[in-house]
Amino acid sequence: MRIPGFDLRGANVEFVIESSRRTETGGLEKLGELHISRGSLEWWPKGAKRYRREVKWEKFAEWINANGKPVSR
Repeated sequence: MRIPGFDLRGANVEFVIESSRRTETGGLEKLGELHISRGSLEWWPKGAKRYRREVKWEKFAEWINANGKPVSR
């Protein structure tokens, strides 16, 4: 990951992924967490405490190339 002014080489990054839908309390609905490391992506579904889904970068590249929608830069 590159962010101008920050050196994150070797660091794992975690993102909270939210839906664009609002909850009853007005906040955004959490879908899960995406953990990114040098070796793989991990998806932690909402409420997961123990079980996650893991995919290596090579498999992710295959999947996104087959299923992703092409968009211009």
